[in-house]
Amino acid sequence: MPDAVAAARVAARALVESVLAPQADRPADAGVLAAIAAERRRLGLWGVTVPAEAGGRGWSWPQQAALQEECHRVPAGVWTGQALAAGEPPAPLYGAAAGVRERYLRPCLDGRRTAVQVWGADHGGIQGVWVRPARGGVVLRGHLEGVPAYAAADLVLLVLPRPEGGGLDAYLCDRDLAGFDAGPAGETMGRMRLVDLTYQDCFVPEGRVLRDCDLPARRWRANRQAAVLAAGALGAALASLEQGIAYARRRVTFGRPIGDRQAIQWMVADGAREVYGAQVLVARAAEGGGSSAEALDEAVRAKVYATEAACRILDRVIQIHGAYGYSRDLPFEGLWRELAAYRFLEGRNDELLAALAPATVSGLQL
Repeated sequence: MPDAVAAARVAARALVESVLAPQADRPADAGVLAAIAAERRRLGLWGVTVPAEAGGRGWSWPQQAALQEECHRVPAGVWTGQALAAGEPPAPLYGAAAGVRERYLRPCLDGRRTAVQVWGADHGGIQGVWVRPARGGVVLRGHLEGVPAYAAADLVLLVLPRPEGGGLDAYLCDRDLAGFDAGPAGETMGRMRLVDLTYQDCFVPEGRVLRDCDLPARRWRANRQAAVLAAGALGAALASLEQGIAYARRRVTFGRPIGDRQAIQWMVADGAREVYGAQVLVARAAEGGGSSAEALDEAVRAKVYATEAACRILDRVIQIHGAYGYSRDLPFEGLWRELAAYRFLEGRNDELLAALAPATVSGLQL
């Protein structure tokens, strides 16, 4: 393990021990989020995704993956995932004009704002947002349903294909933009909240349009897929499997530990196999860092495999614990509900596989 990655793990474990593990099952209220933010700053875990030249710490993808994996090893690292998104604004802001960086990037790095990147044309069905050029800017019209509300973000970078073709542009939409409405947040089976974004003839002035952001927007999405969702799912699955193994060793029925029984052994072996597969794919994707088309595909593979495997592993761990595993006295049923959302964040897994399949088949990328 490179020294920088090892150091990232050490810092992440310190964050876990100081503020995440003690939270247990407490709701992520404002006080909890503030405590996590303060500890992240103290440990140098703030702005890790942002390049140094843009005012951040400029961590590599392997370092970021190590941070997320370690934090997700405790339930509060999953419950309060929004707290780890604060201070990490989307990549299209990094290379924006000085005035835009001062107005939007700097407040995010200071912790005064939270920004999310949203893709405006791939949320399924017939919904989407359309762009119409207008004098001095563009007009947006459309509707997106079920967009994750990370920490009730007050700034949305809406990424859409340019009307005249040739790439992607991003539109800076905050609460003061006429015709733009976000919310209210809807309940889900887990703790995540979803919002509907509506653009009703919403005029976005040219100063809020980030042109030619194809590469940073795609790399940012790949970063979320590999270094956050895949790595986070891996951490939660690995910690849960370890607890399942420990329980199988100490739980005795009919005079024998249940771990001596083949049915339990197969569950554990399957879980270990899938953890190893996720570790390999996350490592490959992180090392690629979204530096090429193949590296972007690696991020998709890691995200799909790790998030699906994590849900299967959680299901087995619940079965190993029996009825007790289904209870809320243990974290596994809650983790399963939270990780189920990882399968559609930053692209639904079925859609991602459908997009990846043609290149894989034609290029035999095996």
